[in-house]
Amino acid sequence: MKRQEKNLFGHAKSEHSKPKTMHSATQNAMSREEWLRQERERSKRTYEWALKNGRLTERP
Repeated sequence: MKRQEKNLFGHAKSEHSKPKTMHSATQNAMSREEWLRQERERSKRTYEWALKNGRLTERP
C-alpha cells in the first residue's frame, strides 16, 4: 500500500483538489454575492497580472 502524504494537520491529503468552498465563518461574515464578487475581482487581477507578465496565451 502506498504511503499517504500527510498535510500540516496530519490528515491524509486527498488525491484530487476539492472545489473551492467557503468556510462557515466566511459565509457568516459576508453574503454569497459579496464573496462571488470578490472571487471575480481576484481572477480578474490574476488575469491582468498574467497578461502583463506574458504568462498567458489565451483568456480563461
